[in-house]
Amino acid sequence: MSGRIEFYKIDKLKIETNLFPLIKDSSFLESFKEFVFSYNLDTDYFKVSYDVIIEKITSDFFRINHTEFEVICRWIFKFHREELERDVNFLDNLGLIEIGDLHSREEKIIFYCFGEYGINDFSDELEKINTSWNDLNTPSKSNDFKFVIDFLSLVLLKNILRNEELEADYENELKEMLVDLSKNENMYFSSVRFLENILNKNDFTNLYNEDITYMLECSESYLWKIGSMKENIENYNDLIYRLDLY
Repeated sequence: MSGRIEFYKIDKLKIETNLFPLIKDSSFLESFKEFVFSYNLDTDYFKVSYDVIIEKITSDFFRINHTEFEVICRWIFKFHREELERDVNFLDNLGLIEIGDLHSREEKIIFYCFGEYGINDFSDELEKINTSWNDLNTPSKSNDFKFVIDFLSLVLLKNILRNEELEADYENELKEMLVDLSKNENMYFSSVRFLENILNKNDFTNLYNEDITYMLECSESYLWKIGSMKENIENYNDLIYRLDLY
């Protein structure tokens, strides 16, 4: 899990009015169609079709898979670098709106491994997330994404509040957040069990020792990072795309 992951929400109206004409334009140094051809020559795995991508965009962008999304983004990054540097809203105006990112291996392990593991294994009564939510070629449902953030936020809050030397106002702010998230009792008790599990020495903690240490020591910064992601999709109920950058 090296490299960086960026997450994007989609504005389908801007996709239709701004992105679609861009990728149909054949006047660039290398058109999107030519870029797709070159991409397929360089990969033995997930090949893509220009015609299929165009058809999906015109019918329903959310039929686009992660690989197709990645190819679109890589073409933009390669041949529209000047626009990206000149206009911080260039991607937003194309309908590709970044909601946050994960940089280190530890950040990604916490989100993808601990999030799903904690939710699916620590309460029989807790709603399960679809295990395809973090599949390499499947966009995530925003509700699953928010669910993982809420679960991890509970774990992080409980860990931070173990510190008996927190400033009073800050402690009260964290407790208010905890109360709000604890309205889902099954999620709350699942998060408590998960935190207890990672605080104890066992096969799981031995396997993920460095990642657990990072999570326990960096709970505050990670809490605000994933909290910012949730704020950025507060009123968004469609798919979330992941872009892997190495």
